[in-house]
Amino acid sequence: MLQIDTFPVDDMALVAVPGTRTVAVVDAVTRTVLEGWRDGQDEAAIVDTLSRTGGIDRVSATQQARALRHIWAALARSGARPVHAPSPPPDDMRPPALDGWCRVGPQPVRLRIRPPRLAALVAGITAGCRMAGGPDGEDRTSPVLDVWRVAGHYLLFQDGRHLLTTDSLMVARSETLRRLVLAAHPGRAWLAVLHAAAVAGPAGAALLCGTSGAGKSTLTALLLAAGLDLVTDDYAPLEMGSNLLWPVPYGLSVKEGSWPLVQPHFPHLPAAPIVRTRGRRQRYLQPPRFATAPQPVRCLIFPCYHQGAAVELAALRSGEALTLCAQSGGWYESSRERLAEFVQWLERMPAYVLSYGDGAAAAGIVRRLLAA
Repeated sequence: MLQIDTFPVDDMALVAVPGTRTVAVVDAVTRTVLEGWRDGQDEAAIVDTLSRTGGIDRVSATQQARALRHIWAALARSGARPVHAPSPPPDDMRPPALDGWCRVGPQPVRLRIRPPRLAALVAGITAGCRMAGGPDGEDRTSPVLDVWRVAGHYLLFQDGRHLLTTDSLMVARSETLRRLVLAAHPGRAWLAVLHAAAVAGPAGAALLCGTSGAGKSTLTALLLAAGLDLVTDDYAPLEMGSNLLWPVPYGLSVKEGSWPLVQPHFPHLPAAPIVRTRGRRQRYLQPPRFATAPQPVRCLIFPCYHQGAAVELAALRSGEALTLCAQSGGWYESSRERLAEFVQWLERMPAYVLSYGDGAAAAGIVRRLLAA
């Protein structure tokens, strides 16, 4: 039998493998098959269910069922295997390319990144939250994040404890920034860190989720120009219990194609350094106002920019919102209690797709949703 936990959301589900940090979003058919394996059903019963609900022939159903069983059994085995945690490399006496204190939350965190390319990416994002000096006095309780590159792999440590090994520059960037958020809020418990921007009005925040290039940063910039506060960009930490969204003072990423739309509202944007990631050029905007307090989330919005398109707001079912959240990326806490709470939060959260070609009109709709 497979060991999995499932958390239905409308016609979708979050699935967690006990003993691992693996969380996946699956459709109803896949969930049915996985739960059948979990409950000890034989292959014939699983294939019958998959063939009937999926509308496919028995040969294809058998192949799919066996593939799912193999994938999830491998994930469970990987969680049971002891993981060798490397030690921090010895100091090579060369100074880190980035070495500074960041004030992302109540606890200052020292960030030391040796690989120059990774340091350049992180420097632009954290420019607004880096402190001119360290904490007053010799603060030995403050966390220290270290990143090395050894034999083509990025190694991330916190206070000497191994957190990550990856050969991907973008994964190293994302995890360094996420861990910086977590280290800055010691003692807090999280449901998720969503890949989303957020803006706040007097009564709470709108979360703008989407993949890179969907138009969320451009819309966020226009909302800031209209007087709203930036809560966060790309790293949106949702707290367990309160379900509040905590502010993260990273810069707002504005890609090259959006510079002409954003610059009239933020004339200092051309002075920001250009950062290149995945073949794209972008600048990080330091907004005039940041939210300083955690915010209740009023709605989830998935912007979808198409040049010349009419503005259209379409409500989403919770399963559709979960699918789009998964496509956007992010990190979900894998414990049963926290996944169950995240599902409850998502099911009661109003969610919309906002298609637009006119940024000002789209910003007006978001402001009305926040004011409703």
